[in-house]
Amino acid sequence: MREDESTIRALIERWANAAHEGDLEAVLAHHDAELLMYDVPPPEDGVRGLAAYRETWPAFFQWQQNATFDLLSLDVVAGQEVAFAYGLLRCGTPEEFQAIPDRRLRLTVGLRKIGGHWTVVHEHHSFTARDSTQRQYLLVIAPRPVLPRPRLSHQTTGFEGSQALRLAVSVTVPVSAHQADPVNGAPTGGGMTVERRDCGR
Repeated sequence: MREDESTIRALIERWANAAHEGDLEAVLAHHDAELLMYDVPPPEDGVRGLAAYRETWPAFFQWQQNATFDLLSLDVVAGQEVAFAYGLLRCGTPEEFQAIPDRRLRLTVGLRKIGGHWTVVHEHHSFTARDSTQRQYLLVIAPRPVLPRPRLSHQTTGFEGSQALRLAVSVTVPVSAHQADPVNGAPTGGGMTVERRDCGR
């Protein structure tokens, strides 16, 4: 397995160097025709197939002319026919590193041994959501409100009919807990009160 791990490490190191140098054919080498990549830019459901993967690189190479793409760490776990690797890259422009010095690109690679050769079948690239643009994006597409627990009160009124139970529920929900301006992320303010009274059983 040590030999497999060394082979995979060298494969990914060559891929990272090729991405930095703008060598498209070297980037595509050892990638499966049906690979799936989850990347930082859209589409949300990933890039499928080697042809689509190829199309993502020219724009990156143009951006890369004024950016860094250095592999800082890499761990490899290899079985007989399946392996995965994960690492961190220093990826960004001088302006981005000035704003966030410890900015890192997370990389995960899934591989299979096909025809006796290790082949990339999956890549996943991601950054943490730290800048304002990413925070606003997450706020708009996936708001996760934390609502207050309802204040409950109950009282029985004797055993009329089949033990009637009177339940009063009053919930006050601050709108700022679940609604924000999608442009600047500021709460819109205001509130909403919901009251329900039920008699049951």
